[in-house]
Amino acid sequence: MSRLVASRRPLLALGILLATAAAPVSAQQAPTPMTADDLLNVRTVSVGDFSPDGRWMVVRMAKRGDGLGFVAARDGDPSYTRPAPARLLLVNTATGDTLPVVNTPRTIGSVAWSRDGAQLAIATRDSVPALLLWDMAAKRLRTQQLGSARLAENTDLRWTTAGTLLFAVRERGWLAEVKARFDSLVHGPISVQVGGDPFLGWDMLRRLGNRAMLVALTPQRGTLDTLVPAAQITSWTASPNGQHITWREDRTTKTNYEGGASNEARTMVRVAGAAPRALFASMRGITLSQADDGVRYAYAKDGRFTWPASPTPRRVVS
Repeated sequence: MSRLVASRRPLLALGILLATAAAPVSAQQAPTPMTADDLLNVRTVSVGDFSPDGRWMVVRMAKRGDGLGFVAARDGDPSYTRPAPARLLLVNTATGDTLPVVNTPRTIGSVAWSRDGAQLAIATRDSVPALLLWDMAAKRLRTQQLGSARLAENTDLRWTTAGTLLFAVRERGWLAEVKARFDSLVHGPISVQVGGDPFLGWDMLRRLGNRAMLVALTPQRGTLDTLVPAAQITSWTASPNGQHITWREDRTTKTNYEGGASNEARTMVRVAGAAPRALFASMRGITLSQADDGVRYAYAKDGRFTWPASPTPRRVVS
């Protein structure tokens, strides 16, 4: 009940603001002309996740003018993200008080609370992606060093019950390969696309955006352990304890010139202490849904819904 009451306060404030805005302007007041600065100062606020105890809420605040200055010529480069700078703050859901976390606008990707609510992990999409860790007790933000590893620009963040943080990084040499391929396509002097190659140049470059490896970080020690070696990972999930890792891997073998379905993928699973295995060798025609525990799953194929219960899969609906 207290959380519900707390959530009404911003709505009440918003209602008062709208009522004030709707009040008639007196004849003596001259309208203020809108300027370019007014447009550039328009702020956008988006709400993120609540802390596990519901006390804090993540809020991003972006100003339109901060997003100027992107390099359109680098669109299509997997190592480049168009800047969308935002400030990050925490809002106390009981009092409405705010706590600044990222004061200088930065392009922010995934954000994730640790399961005990003690830390907030933030992945930035700056020119050099960074992993930031906010300590709730100390009210301090620090940059987590990853050694020679480069944080993947499109990574998700997932905390385990043991306090380790899972995310994706690029393999060594990835950035150099991306840069060389992009430069050859854009700067020439002559760019040649060979239909006999498995992939056209732009397709190959796009695929490099999915090439990553999954690692586990132990913040106290600053060590990285490889969970999944480099692969064409399009999505992934993990059980709360981090013992089960499931990922979808792009298995497309060539550029499709004929239209229609062309992407081929498989779903892999890794259980701690065992070698990775294929959960589905092909995802063609399969709709997969996984439980929050990262272990149980169900899927639909050919109009049938199946729940694989251990040890024998069961077809629930046919």
